[in-house]
Amino acid sequence: MRIYSNTFKSEYPNTVFLEKHGIFYYAYGENALVLSGICNYQFKDNRCGFPIKSLEKVVSILSQFKVNVYVDNMFFEFGDKYSFYLELYKSKINGDKLINSLINDVKKVIESNRENYYKLKEFVDSLWMN
Repeated sequence: MRIYSNTFKSEYPNTVFLEKHGIFYYAYGENALVLSGICNYQFKDNRCGFPIKSLEKVVSILSQFKVNVYVDNMFFEFGDKYSFYLELYKSKINGDKLINSLINDVKKVIESNRENYYKLKEFVDSLWMN
């Protein structure tokens, strides 16, 4: 969070803060994670953004998910689901990291010996059988 420091965050807890930069609005840190998860926007470099023209749509979506929004010096109180979605999307990111790590390990095992592909394939197929 850049502009909206701890002063605003303590006054408006469990709120997605949106900051206008040029022709985009951005959320940072945990706010970006919640925004990204709910609105299906890309979360990269600890931020998430969207074009100014999409502001009304984004606020509407956040309201449907019962998540408060602070934007352009206005507070919109929609509900108390921020923490729920924050934890949900944190666990998703951790799951994605685990999956990516496993994929990299599998690639290394197969690259070291191509026969390992068939062993891994047989193992994975056996998991589906159980």
